[in-house]
Amino acid sequence: MNHDILFRGKRADDGKWIESSSIKQISSDEIFLLGGRCWIKVVPSTVGRYTGLKGKNGRKIFEGDIIKGKGKKVFAVEYSRNIAGFITKGFGVLCCPCMNTGTMEFYEVVGNIHDDQELTGDEDNA
Repeated sequence: MNHDILFRGKRADDGKWIESSSIKQISSDEIFLLGGRCWIKVVPSTVGRYTGLKGKNGRKIFEGDIIKGKGKKVFAVEYSRNIAGFITKGFGVLCCPCMNTGTMEFYEVVGNIHDDQELTGDEDNA
C-alpha cells in the first residue's frame, strides 16, 4: 500500500497554509512543519493530516476540510479515534463515516473549518 503522509497547517507568522511530510511538536501550543530546510511554526488548531483521498477535482482532502457532494449539505472531515480513521461530520446531521476512494470521488473540497466558517453555519466560532 502506497500512502502519502502529509500534514497541513497555517503559518503562525503570516497565516498562509503550508504542507509538509515532517512535523515536530514541542508542546501542545508549539507545533512546527518542515518547509524547505527550516522548521516553520504553525497555529496548532489548524494542523490536519492528509486523508490519503482526493475529491472529484483531484484536490487532496485534509482533516478540517469542508466537502460537498451533489446536494447542498456540507461535511467536515474529522479523525475518529473510535474507528481509527477519517469520517465526515455533517453540520446539524449525523456523521457519515464512509470515507473511501469510491465515495470521495463524488465530493469536492469547498473550504475548511478555519477559513470558511460561513459554510458550516457556525460563524459564532470564527
